[in-house]
Amino acid sequence: MVVVSKQIKSLTNLVVLSLDNNQLSELPEEIGNLTNLKGLQINNNNITKLPKEIGNLNNLTKLSLSNNELIEITKEIGRLTELSWLRLDENKLTKLPKEIGNLTALYSLNIEELARLIKLDVDEPLSIIQYDYTFESKEINFRKRKLTRITP
Repeated sequence: MVVVSKQIKSLTNLVVLSLDNNQLSELPEEIGNLTNLKGLQINNNNITKLPKEIGNLNNLTKLSLSNNELIEITKEIGRLTELSWLRLDENKLTKLPKEIGNLTALYSLNIEELARLIKLDVDEPLSIIQYDYTFESKEINFRKRKLTRITP
């Protein structure tokens, strides 16, 4: 099992962190100490869940979690109000937390290849410009949206 050292908490001036292709199985809660982080890429790993401290990254604008083993997303993701770009594609998610509706700066949401996702219900006023999806949804609800493009 590959893990990120808890000493990551000392990298408080870090702006971009890429942990792609490392066979990581988890992130330490200390990731929440990186409050200057603007970009976080954790693609192509084995992450099953995110620590709730991810919600402390209030300067984060880009979060990419593609091709992991995520089965749920913590509701604290809704505290990332500067987030404009979010990739959750190719995971094992069955639902997204309603708090995703708090991401008012969200410009791009990629949820392609989420074969287990059965419901997406976000009714806060977001201005998502790009929404990419391919999944067998039973229900998609984008009430009060200013969508300009939906790419099936």
